[in-house]
Amino acid sequence: MTSRKRGATLFLLVVVVSLCLPLTLFRINDDPIYLTLVLIPLALLAWAGSRSRVSFWMLIALVGGVVSVLAAALIDPEDFTVRSFLSLGLIIGTASFLFLGKYLVERFGLRKVVLWLSLASSVSIFAIAGRILLFAETVRIYTLAGESVVNAKFFGLEIFGSFGILSLTYLFFLQLIVVCAGTFLTKLALPVRIFFLLNVFLGSYLVWGSESRSAQILMLVLVVSFIVYAARNRRRLLGSVLLAVLAVGGVALAMQSAHSFDRISLTFEQLVAGTEESVDPTSSTDETDSDADDNPVADEPSPGQSESPSGEPTPPITDVVDTVSTGRLTLVKQAVDEILASPVTGNGFGQYGRFADSDEPPAVGGSTSTHIYYLTLLWKGGLIFMLPFSVMLVMSIRVAFRRGPPKQRIDAETFFLRAGIVSSFIIMPAFWDILLVPSAGAFAFLLLGMLMGNPKIAELTSPTGSLVDSSHGSDESSDDRAQVV
Repeated sequence: MTSRKRGATLFLLVVVVSLCLPLTLFRINDDPIYLTLVLIPLALLAWAGSRSRVSFWMLIALVGGVVSVLAAALIDPEDFTVRSFLSLGLIIGTASFLFLGKYLVERFGLRKVVLWLSLASSVSIFAIAGRILLFAETVRIYTLAGESVVNAKFFGLEIFGSFGILSLTYLFFLQLIVVCAGTFLTKLALPVRIFFLLNVFLGSYLVWGSESRSAQILMLVLVVSFIVYAARNRRRLLGSVLLAVLAVGGVALAMQSAHSFDRISLTFEQLVAGTEESVDPTSSTDETDSDADDNPVADEPSPGQSESPSGEPTPPITDVVDTVSTGRLTLVKQAVDEILASPVTGNGFGQYGRFADSDEPPAVGGSTSTHIYYLTLLWKGGLIFMLPFSVMLVMSIRVAFRRGPPKQRIDAETFFLRAGIVSSFIIMPAFWDILLVPSAGAFAFLLLGMLMGNPKIAELTSPTGSLVDSSHGSDESSDDRAQVV
């Protein structure tokens, strides 16, 4: 192997390790600086080197975001304009991993990138889950203050996102998706394939053990993906069944030590009975706990209330939904009101109540997101930012899902990455602003870019002046294909 090829492989290794292990390096003003943030300049460089309509619309979105911040600064000059620019930069920086993923696949080939991502993800999952099982602990734990966190340590080192259940759980799920793709790679050494299979089991344990209801929905999506893949590729039927069995086994193990059924049954009882009760932290319905909304029931029934058989007032259904959704309904209602007040420029990437008519603080406090990704983009940047950003996303997903010839078989890498994209850009955004987070969000955009850079897909678009570049420069030779010797 030449020194140039060695350097390129080292670069790829640094990228995948930084993505799969967002270890906290140090803190600035109590804000964690972690490994994935180091990659943002590389992602921005990849964006700068891209010549496509996708990169053009991303640039238009950036300009629209800057206009939104400046317009808000003119209306409210005393607000933190610098912080608003940082918020805009975080959104754009995370989305720019799209171009980094595209570059990596064009440079190394899809199989090799999937292989290294699978290896790094497996090491991360194995170390985190192994420690939890070794010490007989649970994935979801609680601090002395009653806040829920993910019990994630990498050989004692802090991992970014453990404070928010969904931030880290969604990263585990995307890593699990990649490992599933890695198990089907050809020319893979048997010990490595067994290691991947083991981490399908452990990854499923971590995702379900987080006790996140949305993550449990994602596990159902994963099992459905196994079924669909087996139906479309009969030769991989045995492998798909094995993955499904391992995933279900990981879920079963998590159920032995977690309170998943308690959380599901509590949610059902709240919806049916329409009551709010204080619950023990071990059975909390909170996804992040810090976002919970405390809405005590009044002694006398209000116009929207009714009385229960015991004679006590029952809160309106909206209050019940707000409780079950951990305050998300309140966030959405407040955001919609503010969007209607400033639909074009949004709130300038600020926080709730920035342009409120009343001097009283909003009911949602100092929250900076709606917990619904696409609504957050509209609320923060207005139509001037949301529209071009949406066009960029639609173009990217359209390329990633471009159909090949009728008889062309979809390989496992493409199939499972597409399953990850569906989960990342349709299911996850409905529950959490995960695509704003430069860990799981960066990972999701990287997967989307990897499919955009896949030669099998790019060839379908480049002859017609496509959405992606026609120059790939891939050096995927026989030595670079996904194999471990």
